[in-house]
Amino acid sequence: MNTPVIRRVLGTYEIVAGAGGILTVALLLPMLLRKVDAPYRVATISLFLSMACVFSVVLIAGLLLLRKHRWGVLCSMLVQAAQIPLWALGSSRWVFFAGAYLALLWQPDTPAILVGLKSNLEVNWQRPQDATFIGINLIPIVALYFLRRLTLVRDSAPIFQESARPADEIQEAVLDSQ
Repeated sequence: MNTPVIRRVLGTYEIVAGAGGILTVALLLPMLLRKVDAPYRVATISLFLSMACVFSVVLIAGLLLLRKHRWGVLCSMLVQAAQIPLWALGSSRWVFFAGAYLALLWQPDTPAILVGLKSNLEVNWQRPQDATFIGINLIPIVALYFLRRLTLVRDSAPIFQESARPADEIQEAVLDSQ
């Protein structure tokens, strides 16, 4: 797969995943606010705004990648890397999907495989969890492989193009024009 195709596919994928996460937050917030007691509404809104910010970062990473911005590959790599680990251990939980996922989970009872397409962020550091698992999401690992290929191609290109005219000729041209 050549680099323009990789850039286009991954950039579009991140834009769609980020937009899906923002849309999910926008649709769920009003429904949840009707069910939450008044004292907890500010906290609920804050939580959902922070989730929308996370998915905005995913969307922006895709835009930067598509526009060939110098931070595009790095931002996309960070977004993808954040989706690799999955865990629910004791009182902490981290599950972040932005787009497709193929996750391998190790649970006390049995291993599990999760496959799907969604934008989801679950973070918890308060109460002990009912479920305990650790896992990895394989889709971001594949995306990181292709993003790394983009950096290798970019790094192999010369930083400075050779001038058609050496510095002495440029200096002579300036002197002649005066």
